[in-house]
Formats: sequence, C-alpha cells, structure tokens
Amino acid sequence: MADLAADLAAFAAGVEVADLPRAALAGVRHDILDTVGCALAGARAPGIPELVAMLERWGGAGASVWGRHSELSPPDAALANGSAAHALDYDDTHDEAVLHAGVTAIPAALAAAQMREGATGADVVAAAAAGVEIACRLGASLTDGPSDSGWLLTPLCGTFGAAAAAARALGLDAATTRHALGIAYAQAAGNGQATLDAALTKRLQAGLAARAGVFSAALAAAGITGASDVFEGARGWFPVYHRSRYDRDIVLGGLGSDFLLEGLRFKPYPCCRWMHAAIQAALEVRARGVAVADIAAVSVAVSSQALASTGRRPSGRGGAAGVVEAQFSIPFGVAVALLDGVPRLRHFTPEGVDRADVLGLAELVTASVDADLERATKRGISSAELRVELRDGGALTVTVDEPAPLRSTEITAKFRDACEFAGLDAADADAIAGRLLTADLEPDADRLVRSLRCAVAMA
Repeated sequence: MADLAADLAAFAAGVEVADLPRAALAGVRHDILDTVGCALAGARAPGIPELVAMLERWGGAGASVWGRHSELSPPDAALANGSAAHALDYDDTHDEAVLHAGVTAIPAALAAAQMREGATGADVVAAAAAGVEIACRLGASLTDGPSDSGWLLTPLCGTFGAAAAAARALGLDAATTRHALGIAYAQAAGNGQATLDAALTKRLQAGLAARAGVFSAALAAAGITGASDVFEGARGWFPVYHRSRYDRDIVLGGLGSDFLLEGLRFKPYPCCRWMHAAIQAALEVRARGVAVADIAAVSVAVSSQALASTGRRPSGRGGAAGVVEAQFSIPFGVAVALLDGVPRLRHFTPEGVDRADVLGLAELVTASVDADLERATKRGISSAELRVELRDGGALTVTVDEPAPLRSTEITAKFRDACEFAGLDAADADAIAGRLLTADLEPDADRLVRSLRCAVAMA
C-alpha cells in the first residue's frame, strides 16, 4: 500500500481552479481575503514588528511583506505574513480539524508564486486550495485532539499544507511535491505549551510553518530529496507523532472531488474558537437586559478540550503576555461580552486587557467540564452552557450548541474593519478586497501580491 504522501502530492500538483466546486472556490477566495485582513490588522501586534525588523536587518528580497513597502526572501516573507495573520487569533478555523488552515498555506502560496515567472492568480488560488485542503484532512483524521496530544495542529498540519501550497505555486510535479512533503516532515512541529505560557511564540508558530513550507518546496525544486513514506512509514508522521491513531479514509476519501475546506469557519470574535460558544451565550444574556451590577457569579460548562485551552482567568499581568492570556480565556471573553457586547480587536490589545472592570468581572466567571457536552463534542469545537447567578437569588441559563461563523457579506465587512484597525484608507481597503476576491482572474501573481504592499499605521 502506497504511503498517503503519494496521493497528497499528486492532488497538490494537479489541482486547478476549474476543478474546485463552487462552494470550495468561494471558501478559498474568502480565506485569502480573511487571512490577508488578519495579517494587516496583526502587523503591529506584539512580537510582529520586532520579528519583521529583525528579518529586514538580515536582508533578502523576492517576496512582499503585506502591509509594508518592503520585501524579504520568500521563506522569510511567509514567516512574517503568517505570523502577522495569526497574531490576533482572528484567522479562519476548521472545527472538525481543530486548526487554522489558511494562515500557513496562504502566506506560503503567495510568497512562492512570486518566485515563479509567469505564475497567475489562478495558480495562487489553486495552491491555496491544495494547502488548506491537505492541512484540514490531516487534522480531521487524527483521533486525539490538541489537549490530548499536546500538539498544536495549526503549525503541525500546516507545515505540510504550506509545503503543498508552495509546491503547487511553483508548478512542481507530483514526484517533486512528494519530496517537498518529506522535507517538510523534517521541520514539522508545534506545541500547545506556548499557549499555556502566554508566549508570543503561539503566534509565530504559524509563520514558522509557512516558512518551512516555502523552504521545503524550494529545496525540492533544487533537487534535494525528502523522506518518501512521509506519513505511514515505520517512522512516519502518524506512527511517530500520533501513535498511528488516525483515520486513513478521512485523508483520502473524495480527495480531489470533495473538499473539506468547504467547512472553513470565519471568526466573528478575535480570540480562540473554543471561547466563541460561551461568548455567544453571554451576548444573549446581555440582550435579555441583564445588568452587570446584578450578576453575582457566572459558570460556563464546556468540553475538556475547551477547558484545557481556554478555561483559565487572566492573571492581570498586562502587556503582550496579557494579550495572549486574554485570547485564550473564557472568563475574559465572557466578561467583555457582558460589559461591552461583541468583542472587538480593541479588547485584545495591551490597553484592552488591562481594564479593571473587565478583569473584575472575569473573576466572577468559572469554567468547568460538563459530561454531556463532553460526550457530544468529542474532540471538536465545544458547545457551551452559561449560567448567570443574580444577586437577588434568580438565575438565567443559556446554551449554545454550535458557535456561529460569519456569513459571506460579513467576511468582507470584517476585512474592512481589520483594515480600519490597521489604519488603512477605506478606499484602499475596498480595492484590495475586490482584487483578492477575484484573485483567480489575475493574470500576474506577482503583481497581485505586490498590491498588498501598503502602509499599516505602526503607532
């Protein structure tokens, strides 16, 4: 039986925009728009200016840094853009795969396309589709969730997605793409400890995966060989990283005709997706007219996966670490929703996470595991049951079975909001959005990506 790498490489090398079902094409277009918007808004997030400044000092050219009038080497541009796109934890999710897919594959696809003379916008979109689809299939196939294994699946699966995307953008054949996947295996990593420790490497890991993808494809194109039995060999990715606990049919079933990427979800709130059901429930409590001053306590029941990643209250230490804490704190997100309504980008800034009223209310919020929700959710995105105890002895309970994603028109509105947060002119934002949503019609990929050079306000 041939290793999965053979099928995945053949799929990546051969996919064309014309092969994509209507819903899949719409999903990729939206994912490119959403990923770029998140990167523009995240360009000045803690850790990103420092990263880009270091890379610029080291030098390099050939690929654009989104939101800046500068270039880096293609691998370093993918690192910078992927890190910025993931910095605000506002980027896409795939609930079944439990990862962010576009933030690794799309920066790799765009950077690699600038390396290839004659690459078109259709090549970019096909490359993004290949990379996102492969990352989603690998993530969805795993039996254990991130809190069970300790792996952060966004960079772990995304390294292979990024390699596939870069290989397709470069026009590599199936055999060479398989080497790119093998070289990517030598670099695949990603841990959840960065989240628990509120470290800025949480946001850099997506960029590192994007960088590894471009580097892997470039090495393969230069004749460097990688492992061939990448996934199922005796020391392949599934046996070594996951104790062979995976479902092969999910990786291969309908490959090339059915697209898991149609299940991408685009976030309405700039924080971990495992917080969204609880936030949605809190917004319903607010909509029912419950005053914050009347609240004595709030309890939130979720799955064990959600609790492990997002169950802790913020420590109040502020700064960059405080931002990461808030992005992964159900008590913080619920407090914001009860106080201000829909959580916005401004709530997850060093200033926003230092608000005494939010931190005080978060102290009244307790998260725990509910056995029924645990059985229903398994390893996917958690439902939430939120119960508010009132000071007069009353109580109110709200359950959200599945957190709602954004609809098509809302994704474009989110992009405009992200550009406004980045300090970009509304007319420029609309022009970029229009170009990205029709990226597959662009005859020149390099010109398309160069259009993303703009001046994000860094203050």
